[in-house]
Amino acid sequence: MPVLAVLGAHWGDEGKGKIAAALSRDAHVCARFQGGPNAAHSVLAPGRTEPWVLRMVPSGILSGAVGVVGGGCVIEPRMLLNEVATLRAAFPDVTDRLRVSLRAHVITADHREADSAGSGVGSTRMGVGQAYRDKAARTGLRVRDLLTGGDRLPADLRPVAEEFADLIGHCCVDEVAYLRDRLDHGARVVAEGAQGSRLDLDHGDYPYVTSSNTTVGAVLTGLGVGPRDIASVLLVTPAYVTKVGGGELPSRLYGELNAELQERGEELDRATDLMRDTGWLDIGWLRSACRLNQADGIVMTKFDVLAGFPAIGLYDQDRAPAVRMLPGWSAEDVAAASGGAEAPPIAAYLAEVERHCATPVVAAGRGAGLDDWWWRGDEEDLWRSPDQALVVN
Repeated sequence: MPVLAVLGAHWGDEGKGKIAAALSRDAHVCARFQGGPNAAHSVLAPGRTEPWVLRMVPSGILSGAVGVVGGGCVIEPRMLLNEVATLRAAFPDVTDRLRVSLRAHVITADHREADSAGSGVGSTRMGVGQAYRDKAARTGLRVRDLLTGGDRLPADLRPVAEEFADLIGHCCVDEVAYLRDRLDHGARVVAEGAQGSRLDLDHGDYPYVTSSNTTVGAVLTGLGVGPRDIASVLLVTPAYVTKVGGGELPSRLYGELNAELQERGEELDRATDLMRDTGWLDIGWLRSACRLNQADGIVMTKFDVLAGFPAIGLYDQDRAPAVRMLPGWSAEDVAAASGGAEAPPIAAYLAEVERHCATPVVAAGRGAGLDDWWWRGDEEDLWRSPDQALVVN
């Protein structure tokens, strides 16, 4: 059975965690393939008033799936232990449903110390870049080293390594063999990206990028699956863009409009405790991201946040004028949208996105909860075999 890749279209903060958790209700495994604790995914599960904030454990574990932390990730052992302990209060079987790659690299105190001043390009100062640097230099520590101990472990890491081995050592596996076995026996796997495509080390807004690859090729290298395993690639984008950290935001909004979107969208970044800047949806970049990732579908979030604005902008620096304003929609329009039947303003906005990106919008979000979506086709089509066409109403 196939892999469904859930990737971010922009700078992160698109809602990937929510869509990965929602899709994992119909999957067996949810696997993170890159990044570390610098990516915080917020998921508001049914019956909760506050969202789960997951930095390393895949979001699909909230939906009953097995969560796999792939070899393309870096982990901070104490933070992972704390995250698992928090989850265990609500999910006593969490360690039965967690797998951590023996190949994943480890963030150490030296990495965090070296990163304490930041990189000048929006670092979260968690040592993530330094861990990837040592991985590339072939001097890094891996989860396998945590479990075997020995002289390679720094003295300050040994106590947490012992606790790690005691509490979740049994969760640590060869994830390539594990996933291959599950896929060959019919499992569905959601591959959950961390940051967005514009933060990709090779294809993003260099040097204002993260230290790993965030685009579709990283699914293969970070999990050890093959290209024929991927059934569909979904790009997640808000209906407006947000950004925190260095670099340009071409479609940036200013003044009262920016402040209102920040307040409505609760745009406090949980990884940095900084307020995200906002901008109109950059349709030119979204088109490029669709081409780069060979996206089969787009998932758009935060339609509820934009409800009530008289006009909504689409930005494309290659057009004149760069910003085209479309009629806005009401909260009632968002609440009533269902199955590809939308009020004219929402339908017109989605049609423009589809036309410019040559990619169907397969789902749209209208809130923070796991059930706050409307699907514009059959979800089962996302799990099609690679030689079938994606069907959207």
